[in-house]
Order: sequence, then structure tokens, then C-alpha cells
Amino acid sequence: RDIDKLSEQTDSLFTLVRLGRTTIDELSGSLGRVLPIAQAAGVSVDEVGGAISALSAGGLTTAEAVTALRQVLNKIINPSVASAKLARELGIQLNTAAIKSKGLKGVLEDIALATKSNTDVIGNLFPRVRALVGVLSLLRGEGTRTLDDFFDPFLDKQGATDVAVNRIKETFTQTVNELKAGFQSLRAEVFDTLLPTLTRFAAAARDAFADIFEPLRQGGDIVDRLKFTIQGRVSSGQATQAQADAFTAFLDNAR
Repeated sequence: RDIDKLSEQTDSLFTLVRLGRTTIDELSGSLGRVLPIAQAAGVSVDEVGGAISALSAGGLTTAEAVTALRQVLNKIINPSVASAKLARELGIQLNTAAIKSKGLKGVLEDIALATKSNTDVIGNLFPRVRALVGVLSLLRGEGTRTLDDFFDPFLDKQGATDVAVNRIKETFTQTVNELKAGFQSLRAEVFDTLLPTLTRFAAAARDAFADIFEPLRQGGDIVDRLKFTIQGRVSSGQATQAQADAFTAFLDNAR
């Protein structure tokens, strides 16, 4: 049962992330501020998710959405005397019993219907700015989306965790593949760039060793033959006279 409950909660969480403009990190630092009052008011975790997803999709940050929802719930379950009187005149209930019987979405729909979504009337029901911002944002929705678009998906949330995990795996695999492809491309570019230099270096090394070992194969005075070889390189432009003189001096001192 505990596993099933945990799975249900994570499904709600990932559904909230999918519908709203928020992240797991942002929610982990904010949800704790609204869940206690939501539980006291009889609002389910799914309705909290629906409300926050609607508020965040409407432009509020996660922290602002949580604050606005807290104020809305507080004013519904603990309205001022003036707000309670106006609610009775409009034929709606602002109390915990209304939430428990109709749900948060049902209470919000009653408010919209009774006030005809008139901002001034709603402002009298919810005189606190943050609560008013929350109610108006929830009732107006986001673009063409309404309360139903944010609350109803939680009725079919099962499997949202699996979908999110699979998406994370796919994203990770894609990122690794792109990294590997990028590394291989970079390696090829670096190799192609260095190949001419490496080829010249290998050829120079080959010639240098040939110059050294050729006198050994021919016999005779090795020093004289090395001097002859370096002078040949000066004549061919492969070495300067200064380099030849320095090399000759080194050979003379090595005798």
C-alpha cells in the first residue's frame, strides 16, 4: 500500500510538472508551504497540483503560485465577515464544507458563475492582493486553457512517473550519443589538422637517422662523413651554415 501511495504521489508530481511551468527542484522547495493548509481545507494533492499548474502556466513563478494558492485557500476556509456576507448574498459558500463537498475546482466554478467573473465583485470576496491574484489567474486560465485542462488530467495520471522516467532515459541516451559523435568528429578534425605536421616530422626523423647511420654503413672516418653530410644539407637548403658550423664544432670537440 505504501508503494502504491508513493507511486500515486509521484504520478501527481510529474503530471504537475508536465502541465505547468515548473520543475521538480522548484516544487520540492515550495510544496511544503501549501500542503498543510490544503490538507486542513480538504483539498486533495491532485487539486493542489491542478491549481499550481494553472497558476504557473499563467505566468507566476512556482513560489508565487504556491503563495497565491495558500492565500486563496485561507480566504475560502476563513473568510472575513464582509466576504462571508457577500458570499451568502451571491448564493455561494466560502468554507471547508464547500471544498470537501465540491472540491476546489467546484468552489472556483461556483465563484465564477455567481460573480459572472466580474473582477470588482471577486475583489470584494478576496480583498487580499495575493488571494485575488490567485483567484483571477485560476478563473481566467492560460490562453485557451481552462480549469478543466489543468485539473482533469490528474484523473488520468496513472503511469505519469513511468513516462517521465522513460523520457529522462531517452534524453540521457541521446545526450551521450551526441557527446560521442561530437568527440569522434573532434578527434577526426584534430587528426586531419595534425596529419601534415606529423608526416613532415616523421620524414625529417627518417632523414636525420639516415644521415647518422649512412656514414656508419660506408665505413671510414665517421666524423668526416658526418661533416660532409651536414654540408650537403646546407647546399640543399635543409640547414643553415650557422647550424652546420655549430654541428662541426661539436664533432671536433667530441673526437
